[in-house]
Amino acid sequence: MAAATQSSGRAGADPFAKVKGLIADMIERLEDEAEKDASHKAHCDKELAYSNEKKDDKTAEISKLSTKIDQMTSRSSQLKAEVAALQKALSELAKAQAEMDKLRQEEKADYAKGKADMEQGIQGVKLALKVLREYYAKDKAHAAAEGAGSGIIGLLEVIESDFSQGLIEMTATENSAQSAYEKETKANEIERTTKEQDVTYKNKEATNLDNAVAEASSDRAGIQSELDAVMDYLKTLDK
Repeated sequence: MAAATQSSGRAGADPFAKVKGLIADMIERLEDEAEKDASHKAHCDKELAYSNEKKDDKTAEISKLSTKIDQMTSRSSQLKAEVAALQKALSELAKAQAEMDKLRQEEKADYAKGKADMEQGIQGVKLALKVLREYYAKDKAHAAAEGAGSGIIGLLEVIESDFSQGLIEMTATENSAQSAYEKETKANEIERTTKEQDVTYKNKEATNLDNAVAEASSDRAGIQSELDAVMDYLKTLDK
C-alpha cells in the first residue's frame, strides 16, 4: 500500500518542471545579455558620437592650420623674392655709383690739367703783352714798327680773351658737372639707405614667418597624431 502511494506521488510530479527551470534560466540569461548588449550599444553610440565630433574638430583644426601655413609660406617666399630683387638693385646701384665716381675723378683731373694749362697760357700771353707794350712805349726808335706791333698786340689780346673765356666756360662746365654728381650721389645714397632698410625689414618678416610656419607645422603634426588616434579608436567602435 505504501509502495503504491509512493508510486502515485511520483506520477503526480510535474515532468516539465526541470525543463521549465532550464528555460527560465536561459530567458534570464538572455535578458541579462540583452541588457548588457543594450548598455554596450548605448556606450558605443555615445563614444562614436563623441569620437566623430573630435574627428571633425581635429580635421577642422588641421585644415585651418594648413591654410595658415600655406599663406605664411607664400608670403615668406614673396618676401625672399623681393629681398633678392632689392639686393640685385643695390648691387647695380653700387656699380653705377662706382662708375660715376670714376668718371667724376677723371673729369676733375682733366679739368685741373686743362685749367692749369689755360692759366699758364693766359699768363704767357699777358707777359708777352706786357713786354711788347713796354717795348713799344719806351723805344721811340721803333715808332716805324709800331703799326706792326699794334697788330701783334691786338692778336695777343684776342688770344688772351679767348683763353679767359675758355677758362670761364671750362670752370662753369666743371662746376655744373660737380653739382650734378653731388645731386646724383645724394639721390643714390637715399635710394641705397631705403633699399637696405627694406631688405632688413623684409628679411626679419620672412624669418618670423618661417619660425611661425615651423611652429604651426609642429602644432599640425601634434593634432594629426591626435586625429590618427581618434581614427584608430573609431575603427574599434565599428567592430
